[in-house]
Amino acid sequence: MTSKLYSAPVDIPLIKLKLDPDNIRFRHIGDELTEPQIETYLFEEEDVRLLMKGIISARQLNQPILVIKEPDGKYLVKEGNRRTVALRKIVEQIKNGKLKGFTEDHFDNVP
Repeated sequence: MTSKLYSAPVDIPLIKLKLDPDNIRFRHIGDELTEPQIETYLFEEEDVRLLMKGIISARQLNQPILVIKEPDGKYLVKEGNRRTVALRKIVEQIKNGKLKGFTEDHFDNVP
């Protein structure tokens, strides 16, 4: 039997990405965090704002997000939790009219 560690890159809808509560960045906190808590923690504690600036400037994500497909059809982010949060915040700004020059669906799919 052979197993495949990586597959060919595919675009995944941003709304199907779930942040990883077992990510090493959260181990010092102790309790397992909820999705909103992870997003808030990463946005407040990590360099997400800098990532947002880079993504906005490049108009794309330059490094793919590594995921594992879950039985529920969603994708658990194994590498790229900060990038995922940055994209969510960017999409929020686009939809709220705070960020101009992008269509509302510009970041709907993530490589």
